[in-house]
Amino acid sequence: MKVRRDGLFNRPTEHFITTGVPFGALPATKYFKFAPRTDADVLASASGDPLVGVSAYGRGRVVAFTYGTMGRWAISGGLTPHVRHDSVPFHYWEYYHSLLIKSLLWAANREPEILIERIEPSKRRV
Repeated sequence: MKVRRDGLFNRPTEHFITTGVPFGALPATKYFKFAPRTDADVLASASGDPLVGVSAYGRGRVVAFTYGTMGRWAISGGLTPHVRHDSVPFHYWEYYHSLLIKSLLWAANREPEILIERIEPSKRRV
């Protein structure tokens, strides 16, 4: 069994999947330690360990996530990382959903021609 660790996301590679995701704002998450394939691109990592990676397989595309999805490691509870809610001061799920949706689009070779590169919050209340 691979070692599981806690770590903060960081983005070492610009890619369609990671565009617009503020990795520095995401909370720490547990993850499994894996060595990436030699032909894989690591898109996000924690402490030098891959959290999100992409690769080709035959004529297809593969996206791999190494983060844990439950506080208990025996079962998987979803597609987003498990994070203790009492330690997180904001709602960040949309960023994880963005990663997942863009991963599906990329793996299906369906990236759109137009992207939203950045959304910045306003201090003004509506």
